[in-house]
Amino acid sequence: MTEFNPRRGDVKIELEGCELVLRPSFAAIVTLEDHFNCAIFDLAREFCEGKRARIRDFLVMIEAGVKGTGAEPPPDLAERMVETGLARLVEPLGKFLAHACGIRG
Repeated sequence: MTEFNPRRGDVKIELEGCELVLRPSFAAIVTLEDHFNCAIFDLAREFCEGKRARIRDFLVMIEAGVKGTGAEPPPDLAERMVETGLARLVEPLGKFLAHACGIRG
């Protein structure tokens, strides 16, 4: 696992059988903005409003965050997400998006 660094805005996410670190790096934010075709602030707002709740949206966010640490997501990430349950991913992904917007604490 990548070293967790809260000063960088890292967020831990527990998936069935593993723990991943998501980092809101510049590259991660650009990836998200490009994929969703909107600013990171708009994405965070839409996520909080429940407008970005498709499983593919969650997958893209987790992949971007893991790659933001310099690591690669596990090859069975999608299956682990399903086993974990999407409801358990909402809080850490919301925190990850808040940190990407510069909101910490």
